[in-house]
Amino acid sequence: MKYIFVFLMLSFGLNSWSQDLVFLFKGVVENSDVGKRQAGVKVEIIQNGSSLYSATTASNGKYTLRCSIDYLKPFTIVFSKSGMVSKMVYFEFSRMNEEDIPPGESYQPVERLDMSLFKERDNVDFSFLKKEAVASFDWNTRQMNPRLDAVAMNAMKTRILKLLSDADANKKQAQINYQKAITAADQFFASKEYEKALSKYEEALGYIPTEQYPVDKIDELDALILAQQKSELADKQENEAYYNLIDAADNLRDLGQLDKAVDKYEEALELRNEQYPQDQVDKLLDESERLAKERKYDEAIKRGDSFMKQNSMRAAKDMYLEASKLRPNEQYPKEKLAEIEGLMNAIADQEALKQKYNDAISAGDELFSKDDFVQAKVKYEEALAIESSSTYAKSRIDICNTAIEKANAEAEKLAKITKLLAEADVFMTNKEWRNSIDTYEKVISLDENNAVAKAKIQIAEEELSREGALAEKEESYNLLVKEGDLYAQANDYEKALVKYQEAKGVKETPEINAKIAETQAKVEELANAAAAEAEEKAKQLAYSTKIKEADLAFGKSNWEGAKNKYKEALVILPNESYPSGKIAEIDVKIAAELAEKEKAAAETAKNEQYNSLITEADALFESKDWTNAKSKYREASEVDLTKPYPLDRINLIDVKISEELAEKQKEEAEKAKQGEYNEAIVLADAAFNSKDWQNAKEKYQAAKLIDASQNYPTEQISLIEKKIKEELAQQQEELAQKEREEKYQSLVAEADMMFDAKDWDAAIKKYEEAIQVDASKSFPS
Repeated sequence: MKYIFVFLMLSFGLNSWSQDLVFLFKGVVENSDVGKRQAGVKVEIIQNGSSLYSATTASNGKYTLRCSIDYLKPFTIVFSKSGMVSKMVYFEFSRMNEEDIPPGESYQPVERLDMSLFKERDNVDFSFLKKEAVASFDWNTRQMNPRLDAVAMNAMKTRILKLLSDADANKKQAQINYQKAITAADQFFASKEYEKALSKYEEALGYIPTEQYPVDKIDELDALILAQQKSELADKQENEAYYNLIDAADNLRDLGQLDKAVDKYEEALELRNEQYPQDQVDKLLDESERLAKERKYDEAIKRGDSFMKQNSMRAAKDMYLEASKLRPNEQYPKEKLAEIEGLMNAIADQEALKQKYNDAISAGDELFSKDDFVQAKVKYEEALAIESSSTYAKSRIDICNTAIEKANAEAEKLAKITKLLAEADVFMTNKEWRNSIDTYEKVISLDENNAVAKAKIQIAEEELSREGALAEKEESYNLLVKEGDLYAQANDYEKALVKYQEAKGVKETPEINAKIAETQAKVEELANAAAAEAEEKAKQLAYSTKIKEADLAFGKSNWEGAKNKYKEALVILPNESYPSGKIAEIDVKIAAELAEKEKAAAETAKNEQYNSLITEADALFESKDWTNAKSKYREASEVDLTKPYPLDRINLIDVKISEELAEKQKEEAEKAKQGEYNEAIVLADAAFNSKDWQNAKEKYQAAKLIDASQNYPTEQISLIEKKIKEELAQQQEELAQKEREEKYQSLVAEADMMFDAKDWDAAIKKYEEAIQVDASKSFPS
C-alpha cells in the first residue's frame, strides 16, 4: 500500500466504480498541533453548493462516507470543526467514460482519504482554504483511474507550512517583546518613574492584548500619576521662587548664555540644595572649559592654515602642533603636519632626482658612441623615467630602436634559412620528396642564389618521377579491393568474390587471399540458411492454424475444445509459452465457475442475516434506545464488514450521546456563569453608586472576565474613566483659578502701594499686569 502525505495523506486504490455511481470514502482525521487523532470533525460531500452527505469522526478519528454522486459534475469533500481551520479535497471526473465503470457495489476512488487539521491562529488569515483545495483529483483517461495533481498539492503544503511557521515565529517574537516591555516597565515602576512605566505597560499590552497584568498595573499607575501630579503641583506652589530660578537658568542655558545660567543655578542652590541644579552647574562649567579649548584650537588651526598659504612651513608646523595638543584626537592637524613633512622632504628628493637624470644621460652617451645600442637604450630609458618630458632622451631611444631593429632583421633571416635547410634535409632523408622540394623553394625565396637548395631540388624531382609508376599499380589494386568490400557490406557476396579475384590478378597478397576465403564461406552459409527458413515457415503455418482454432473455441467458452487445440499446437512447437498459459487460464476458469456458484449461496444467507439485524437496530435507533441499537448495529457490522452503514450509525449514536451530554453540561455551566456575573455586577453597581470609582472599575472588569459578551461592564468602565478625568480636570481648574487669584491680588496690592506713593507710571504698569491675569475683575481706573 502506498501513501502520499500532505497534512493530508492519500493513496490510490485499484478498485472500480459500480454502474449506479455510488462513491465510498473513508479515512482518519488527525490534529497536527498535538499529533493525535481528532474526534468530532464533520466530513461532508458538497456538489453544486449543496450537501449530499456528511459524517462525523469517532473518538479514534475515523469516518466513512457512502453516497450516490453525479460524476459528470465536480464535487468536494470538506473537513471542518469549530475552532479549527477547514480543508477540502476537489474531484473532477467528467472525462470518465461509461466503459471505464466495471460492475461493483460502490467505487472507492482513493484507498484512504486521510486529513490533518490544526487550530486557528490569531492574526493569520486562512480564509483562502474555503475556496482553494489542499488536493485535487481528475480522471486519467489513459490509465482509467484518478490522478492527483501532486505539484499543486505540494505548493499548497508549502504555503500553509510557511503561514504556520510565520505565525509561530510572530507569536514567539510577540512574547519576547512583551516580556522585554514588562521587565522595563517593572524597573521604571520600582524607581517611581511612573510615566515611563505607563508607556512600557501600554507597549506590552499592544503585543499581547489578552494579558491582565499590564491592565492592572496601568490602572494602578493612573492613580499614582494623579497623586504624583497633585504632589508636584503643591511642591511647585510652595517653592515658586526656586522653580522660577530653575526655569530662568534652563532658558539661559538653552540660549547659550552659560555664565549667566550658572549664576541662576547657584541662586537656586541657595534656596534648595537639590541635585539637578548642582549637576547643571558641573555640566556647564565643563562645557565652558571645553568651549575655551575649542576657541584656542580654532585660532591655532586658522593661523596654521594662513602660514601654509604663505609657504611658512616651520611657523605652520608650530601652530598645528599646538592645535594637536589641545585636541589630541582630531585628525586634521595631524594630516597637515604630515603634509608639511612631505613638502619639506619633496624639495630634497627633487634635487637628488636631477643628479640621477644627468648621470643616466652621460652613461647612455658613452655607450652610444661605442655602438652598444641595446645598453645605451636602457640608460636613456632610465633618464626618461626620471624626466618624462626630456626630448633628448626620447630622440636617442628612437635612434637606438632603428639600429636594433636592422640588426635583428638580418639575424632573423639567416636563422630562418638555416632552419628551412635543416627541415628540408629531414624530408629528403625520409623520402618525402614533395615536402622537401616545397621547403627548398622557400629557401630560394629568401636567398635566390643558394646553390645547396637548387641541387637538392633536382635530386628530389628525379626520385618523385620514379615512384609515380609504382603508385599507379597500387591504386588499381586498392580500387578493386574497395569495390569488393562495398559489395560485401551490402551482403552481395558473389559480386564481392569477383572483385577480390580481379585484385588478386593485379597483385597477390595475404590480405586478398583471406578476403576470398571468407567470402566463399559466406556464400555457402547463405544457401544453408535459405533451406532452414523454408522448413521453419511450414511449422509456423501449422502452429498458427491450431492457435486460431483454439482461440475461437476459447472465445465461445468451449473450455475443453480449446484446451485440446492448444495441446495440438504444443506438439508442433513445444517451446511456445502461449498455449501453456492459455491451458492454465482455462483450468482457472473452470475452477472459478464452480467457486462462484458456492459463493452465491453463502452470500444470500449472509444478506438475510444482515438485513434482519439492521431492521432491529433501526427500530431501536428511532426509539432513541442508543445502547441496544448500538449493539445490534455492531452485530450487523460483524456479519458483513464491507457495509459502512452500521459503522456510520454507531458513529452517529456516539455523536448523539456526546451532544446530549455536552448540552446538559453547557446548560449547567451557563447557569453558574450567569449567577457569578450577576453577583459581580451587583457589587460593582454598589461601588459605582457610592462613587468608589477604583473599586467599581475593578468589579466591572471582573464581571467582564466572567462574561465577555456583555456590553454593560465596558460601558460602565468607560463612564468611570470619564468621571475620574472630569474630577481631575475640575481639581486642576480650581488650582489654576486659585493661582490666578493669588497672583491678581498680589499685583493689585503692589499697584495700590505705587498708587498711594503717586508713582503713576509704575502703578499703571502693575494694574495692566493684573488685567492680563484676570480681565473679569474691576479695580480703580
